[in-house]
Amino acid sequence: MTTFFGGAKTFPAKLFLGDPSGKFKESPQEAFLADALSEDTDAVFFDADGDGDLDLFVTSGGNESGFGSPDLADRLYLNDGKGNFNKKKCTRTFYRFQQQQYCQTDRHQ
Repeated sequence: MTTFFGGAKTFPAKLFLGDPSGKFKESPQEAFLADALSEDTDAVFFDADGDGDLDLFVTSGGNESGFGSPDLADRLYLNDGKGNFNKKKCTRTFYRFQQQQYCQTDRHQ
């Protein structure tokens, strides 16, 4: 089992990996440190790239950053299959659904 705790502004999110005995160990993620200025408001694990492992989509919010600030951008982190999450650069199409933007990802890349 994997557990994600979103971070408040200036506090990076935390990821904990569970073992078969039910114990959890923190799994440091450089990508979360790099996005510590974002305030995490929600998150969901799902297989974004179709490779069989769970990736992570995190939404951002808060009132400490100005309108249009990059700190408010939602983020998609792709799992490399070993529990390391890397931020997917979203430079193409965004879909809007219930006030959230979702990055299009090509499952064949």
